[in-house]
Amino acid sequence: MRGSAGSVAVLYVYMHSAFGVICALLAVSNFGVSSLFFLWSALPVNLIFGEHVFGGMPGKIVGQISLFFLYGCEYSHIIISFNRLVSIAFPMTGQAFFTKRVTTVLVALILICAFLEITPYFKPDTCYFTYDFNTSLWNFADTECGHFCSLSIEKKLFAQSICQVIPLFCAILTYHLIGTTQTSEWGLFLSYTFSWGMLHAVDGIVLVAFHARPIDRLVRRLNKILPARHSMDNIGDQQPNSITLATIAPSEQASRQASVRIGLMKCQ
Repeated sequence: MRGSAGSVAVLYVYMHSAFGVICALLAVSNFGVSSLFFLWSALPVNLIFGEHVFGGMPGKIVGQISLFFLYGCEYSHIIISFNRLVSIAFPMTGQAFFTKRVTTVLVALILICAFLEITPYFKPDTCYFTYDFNTSLWNFADTECGHFCSLSIEKKLFAQSICQVIPLFCAILTYHLIGTTQTSEWGLFLSYTFSWGMLHAVDGIVLVAFHARPIDRLVRRLNKILPARHSMDNIGDQQPNSITLATIAPSEQASRQASVRIGLMKCQ
């Protein structure tokens, strides 16, 4: 009971943040991809339905659904990296940007973009993605549509995935193999905390390397939105103190010095 209550409490806390919601969407997408690959590729489906089912309409539908989950994973990674970028670049005001409405829009954007990616596959005669039982490979259609999808999209995503998987593999290796043998505080810090911190840092560098121009435009817009919103929220909240006096122009300090001193005496 305590374990269940603790799990519910953790989900309740973290699912109320933008980062937790997007990570949950990423987990669902990963589960969808792995489940379809396991049920369709690992299990002996050919013995139950026959090999013709892979290239028929059921195989095309399974391929389209698997691509939906796969693109959901990719876009979730991008939004998560964007969330971390905003939190690092704007540590004081970044969380104010990810309101419930913004989080809902981001989740909807992930789902809509993933759905738009699979809309060409609604024409299964010319554009499809199926599993070949003889070669144990997932292949695009041998048509103009299939060639476009496989070349212009998959190459870039494949390169980005490789660049992101290698640091993840190193972090997991450091955590489970090297970290368990460490006894000193610095050894534990480097193998546990530092390794995972470097993983997130490298993951952000990879994202910037593959999507530099869109991120630059987003950062410029945030620079215009967040400082203005933060300054408007803080209007009227400042109390008179010595720092406020230091920011007043010299010509006005003489006229306000007495009132500021009175305010300080009241605070004391």
